[in-house]
Order: sequence, then C-alpha cells, then structure tokens
Amino acid sequence: MSVKLPVPQPQKIMFKGIFDFDELYRALYDWLVFRGYTFHERKYKAKSKDTGKEREISWKAWRRVTDFYKYWFDIHIQAWNIEPIEVNKDGEKKILTKARLLIEVKGTIELDYDDRFETSKFKKALSEFLINFVFKSLIDSAWADKLQFMQYKVLDVVKHNLDMQIKGNDHFDVW
Repeated sequence: MSVKLPVPQPQKIMFKGIFDFDELYRALYDWLVFRGYTFHERKYKAKSKDTGKEREISWKAWRRVTDFYKYWFDIHIQAWNIEPIEVNKDGEKKILTKARLLIEVKGTIELDYDDRFETSKFKKALSEFLINFVFKSLIDSAWADKLQFMQYKVLDVVKHNLDMQIKGNDHFDVW
C-alpha cells in the first residue's frame, strides 16, 4: 500500500476585487499541464444565493517524479459574491469578474505508488525500512522541500494573474 506524506504547510491566497476568472482558470491549468501533471477536475459547482453567485472548484493533479514517488497537488478554488463587470481595456470591451476568492494548494508526496512492495511480508518490511531510515532525510530535506516550493510557484501563477505580485520573486531560482 502506498504511503502518502502531506507537506506540512498548505498555501492559501485570499483576494477581493476584479479579475478575469477564465484567464485565471486557464493559467493554472496550463501551468500544471506544461509541467507534466496529470490533471483531474473533481468538482465544479456553481450556485446562486441571495448574496450572489458562488463557484467551487476542486482539482487533483499528480506527476511521477521517479519510479518510487510522485507529487500530488490538491487545488481548491472558491469564489463568492460573483458579479460580471464590463470593462474597457485598451479600447475593447471585456467582461471581468468581481468577487471574493480563496485558493488553497495542498501538496502530498506518495511513496511506492505502484505497490511494488506489497507482494510479501519481507517486501513490506523492506519498504518500511527504506521509507523510515534510508530515504527519511531525503524525503524531509529534498523531496518535501521541492514540493513546498512548487506550491509557491502555483500561487505565483495566481498572484501574477491577479496582479498581486511585485517584480521579482523570493523563491524564483529555488528548485
């Protein structure tokens, strides 16, 4: 049975303002697909309430890094009080979205995802030894760290799309 190790710090962005929802959706999708992630949209919910429209989107994306482990991203997007707004941008009319937005990114490392070590008791014991002793420092210092910075990069795509980011990036050259 595979072992899933969540990255200890899920990352969040909260935003209130005007943005292009379709462009944000497309930018996140393109970022994941360009980097080789297999992408599944688990939930797309649209509701109308007294306070306005709501959208809730849940994505799961994964990528095999080696034959032993792979990275998972759980991305949750929720928008409240959605109002379409017509804006003149560079002389052409464009419909943007005014809303409150929450985006949460959780990373997980899955070890032995093909269950290669599940065929016998010896292989299970070997798997536990590899995970708890041989790969322990590698998991903590390299694999989880890389996934943590990948979470930051996912949110950088969001920040760039929402014009929340200044020029430059603290962790651009990491991993």
